[in-house]
Amino acid sequence: MSGVPVFDPKADSTLSDEELASLKERYASFNAAEEIPRIVQETFGTPVLSWQSLEESANAFDHLVYAADIEKERKRLPLVVRINASRAPDEMFPVETEIYGLLGAQGIAAPTVYASRLRASDRTYDYMVMKRIGSTSLESLLAKDASLDKEYARKAGAYLAQLHTIPLPGFGMIGEGLHGVHDTWSEALRIRLPETLAYLVEQQLLSEDVCHTIEHLFTHEEPSLARGVLLHGDFHPANIIIDEPNRKIAGAVDLSQAKVGDPLFDIAFYATYVSEERLSAFLEGYGRTPTDEDQDLLALYSLRIYLSKAKLRKRFGYEERIPAALAGIERALGVLG
Repeated sequence: MSGVPVFDPKADSTLSDEELASLKERYASFNAAEEIPRIVQETFGTPVLSWQSLEESANAFDHLVYAADIEKERKRLPLVVRINASRAPDEMFPVETEIYGLLGAQGIAAPTVYASRLRASDRTYDYMVMKRIGSTSLESLLAKDASLDKEYARKAGAYLAQLHTIPLPGFGMIGEGLHGVHDTWSEALRIRLPETLAYLVEQQLLSEDVCHTIEHLFTHEEPSLARGVLLHGDFHPANIIIDEPNRKIAGAVDLSQAKVGDPLFDIAFYATYVSEERLSAFLEGYGRTPTDEDQDLLALYSLRIYLSKAKLRKRFGYEERIPAALAGIERALGVLG
């Protein structure tokens, strides 16, 4: 994978502030009425029956997402079309396609990818066309019926445990050939850390003393990992898709932050979105009771994740959400002593 190394593309974006600010304009200028039918015709050789926008955002590497339907073999085929309209091609599109194929080959629920194409001379955007799976996200399901919380937390844990059975070479962000781009897991965790800490000090969100403590933790107590496994990298309720009629997980989408590393990292990431009660049910489904050593690693990974969240929220002006990230940093430092 070329370009500037990234720890977490959603939070530690390599894009400049100017590019981030321009994304909304670039996405707003995307002519979906013309391009969605064109993409469908290019992929299937058939006209689109209907389409609608599912999500529009410009947070770092987020994409435009559309639902579309076509007729195939006299049946309606539901699709998702993802668009990357930033200045640079999204090199994770072909990587995500490989990962979804690998999951399917391992018998793990995942969407089929029908096309994944980077921009060309006649097209200024990248696109991915996938089968639309399930009926809703776990986030949306729980918003309607919170009583299902623990049941689906267990199922989400069991699903993630399946994904973590897949070993891959290297560490950190995944490049072509499904190989982590770093030589060690510790190196992957430290990518962009000094820049993030400097930014948080500059914005007066953390003191220099606290940042020196954090630098010491990542320098002198770095985790040693001989071999990593496939990590989702962005595993949380909005990315977990539910098959409501069959009460099961249909898959986990958005692999744009997929990594090779310690499975505890994915657990720590999920924990930043849920209550302790839901995390306990999740761990039951996952089949792992954290040891004392695990708790230290979970705290270290949580610290790294919350640092990125604090930076992201400040850059995008989510002022009301910054205190929660700072509280997460404080909790993690409390565990780590």
